[in-house]
Amino acid sequence: MRKVAGRIPIGRVFHNGDPNAEKGYSALLSCLERKRVPIEVLTRGQKLEQLPDSVTVEALNPLDLNGSANDNSLALWLKHDKVSVLLLADIGPGRQDALLAAFPQIRQADCVLIPHHGGPLSDTFIEAFQGKLFIVSTGPKTH
Repeated sequence: MRKVAGRIPIGRVFHNGDPNAEKGYSALLSCLERKRVPIEVLTRGQKLEQLPDSVTVEALNPLDLNGSANDNSLALWLKHDKVSVLLLADIGPGRQDALLAAFPQIRQADCVLIPHHGGPLSDTFIEAFQGKLFIVSTGPKTH
């Protein structure tokens, strides 16, 4: 992310506010602050402002920071016109089921980014999104 910040203009950065983030995370936030990039903490239920009328982004997770670092991941529901995408970061099966219970309407999503680079997934989660488009972000480890 620091390389991106040095090459591409960044309008805003959103994060979950977890003080127990990975090594180097506070240095990244400091770098962004020096570049005067607005940094905002998002929690469940908040919607991003200053977006085009056809776009909404709602934070589904975290409700609080009482879970693991993965379960505290920022999960978002992005809607653009008639298409919606769930961006679920690294949430685990228990948190997946909790999101389905709290937000049953997310079953309407057209596309789901599978959490944690391809799983694990709860059975309830898999059943809820039968026939939907799935994205799995994987690749070689670079560190």
